[in-house]
Amino acid sequence: MTEQTEVLRYIVGPVCTNCYLLVNHKTGELLVVDPGDQAQLIEKQIEKTGAKPVAILLTHGHFDHAGAAKKVADAFDIPIYAEEHEQATLENPTLNLSGMIGKQEVYHADIYVKDGETLELAGFSLKVFLTPGHTKGGCCYYIEKEQTVFT
Repeated sequence: MTEQTEVLRYIVGPVCTNCYLLVNHKTGELLVVDPGDQAQLIEKQIEKTGAKPVAILLTHGHFDHAGAAKKVADAFDIPIYAEEHEQATLENPTLNLSGMIGKQEVYHADIYVKDGETLELAGFSLKVFLTPGHTKGGCCYYIEKEQTVFT
């Protein structure tokens, strides 16, 4: 990590999923990665940073990674990103496994990205890598300058 960048990790939800806040202190902005649950906790932690959230990145569409995305996105009026092959998983309660928590939920992304695409968000340049297997549209976000990958 560079001096201007901070990664904050929070463990959320019933299966203890890692949710990350990627803070760029130089721009005063941040990215949220995999807000799986506990939207209020995530929102509170975002506010503590003093940084402005600009986007949510989903590595895949299972409930434990996407469950709080809409609430957090709505709270800050920011878009949700996911890989283009993940739309079916997000929108299908059987595929997104929300039944495991006794719900039948549908999730969404506002922007669907492609393998190899580079995103310019919060002062970071993130390369998208499609990594199917766990889900059809699972992906990683790689920040070469920071030597950091979110999987």
